[in-house]
Amino acid sequence: RIALVVAGHVHAYERTYPVVDWQVSNVGPTYIVIGDGGNREGHATHSFAQPIWSAARDGNTFGHGRFTVLNETHGYWEWRKNVDGAPQAADIAFIENPYWI
Repeated sequence: RIALVVAGHVHAYERTYPVVDWQVSNVGPTYIVIGDGGNREGHATHSFAQPIWSAARDGNTFGHGRFTVLNETHGYWEWRKNVDGAPQAADIAFIENPYWI
């Protein structure tokens, strides 16, 4: 049982709502793909429509993320676009860990 999955490689950013079996759920993990730190190959392009479980997506901007642990059950995620050398908050989310005992 996990609350958050963070992965890279794809040259884009995407965060899901909590998901179980491709459906939004109160008990599923949030997935974050953050591979948009910069590369010489350019950005990834999305060839399909943004699904309902996708909370935020950007394949056109380089950026970086920050995760802050607030307490045993909550964290704060922020994805920041790098625009003209000045990071701008573009996606924020509170991540809840429902499994903490």
